[in-house]
Amino acid sequence: MDVMVILGLRAQNTKKTSDFEEQNQNTHCLLKEPEWRESLINPQCMLNDIGQPCCSTPPQHDDMRKDSQEQNAQLIHEMKEQEKIILDLKKKHKKAVGQFEQHTANLTCELEEQTKKISDLKCQKRKLFLDLEVQIKRIFDLECQKGKLVLDLEGQIKRISDLEFQTEMLVRDLEEQTSKASALEKRDAKIKEVFSAFAGTMLSELEYQEELISQMSPDDGKFLLPSHNTLVHLVEIIEQWTADDEDSDMMFDLEDEPQFEQLYTELLSRFNEQSCKVKIQAMKLDDQKSMIDEQNSAIFELETQKRKLAGDLEEQNEKVALLLDLLRE
Repeated sequence: MDVMVILGLRAQNTKKTSDFEEQNQNTHCLLKEPEWRESLINPQCMLNDIGQPCCSTPPQHDDMRKDSQEQNAQLIHEMKEQEKIILDLKKKHKKAVGQFEQHTANLTCELEEQTKKISDLKCQKRKLFLDLEVQIKRIFDLECQKGKLVLDLEGQIKRISDLEFQTEMLVRDLEEQTSKASALEKRDAKIKEVFSAFAGTMLSELEYQEELISQMSPDDGKFLLPSHNTLVHLVEIIEQWTADDEDSDMMFDLEDEPQFEQLYTELLSRFNEQSCKVKIQAMKLDDQKSMIDEQNSAIFELETQKRKLAGDLEEQNEKVALLLDLLRE
């Protein structure tokens, strides 16, 4: 029951009270009991006081007596009717008083219940206010976390952009190193082909010299032995240069062996250095790719957390809206 119901009950109670007072006024408005006196003719009979008797003739006195008797009978009848009315009014009054007391007791109980309900509603209202403050604080914390996550995400995106730029630079350097290594490999292959041709020519010359020495006498063969030995030495050196061993040395100029050896050593060391750089760049590229994968996974986790926080925020907003609607009601 709300306040309007309580006001209606109070109005009804006021109406009943006014009806009861009106009944009491009606009771007081009944005809007053007539004043009686002893009859001059018959002292046993009570007559209504109709004034001082006047001296008259005996016939008039008989008419007065007859009128007095009729008036007495009428008054007795009216008194009985008034007594019945008084009894009925007393019963109605008693019943109305009982109903009024019962209604007052019911109103008191209902008022106590309403007071208790109002107290409970106030407690619930305070609790809802506290919950609302907690929710507002939680929403503020979530917004702060959201802003922090957005800043972290922007930092991660910038870092990923830098890593992608570094990756592009590394890929470009790797392509350049690969092209250089390919050019060096082609050059090395051409040099090996040239040395192989030289070695074939020298072997033919060595076979020819050996055939001549075998046909000559020992004294004549002594003149060809120095050149033969030099040619054998050169063939061994060229075979060693053109071998597939990684530690083998290659030379360009056969006429200047120290200078060619130094030049080839420099070229070989440069080639090895470029190969090491290519390997290092490949390792760095793999590291960058792994870092990019880690950054992508971190971004995915952050996006998942962002979606989760957005869902929690929407849920909290719905709860706050419901609480506000309840408080408005």
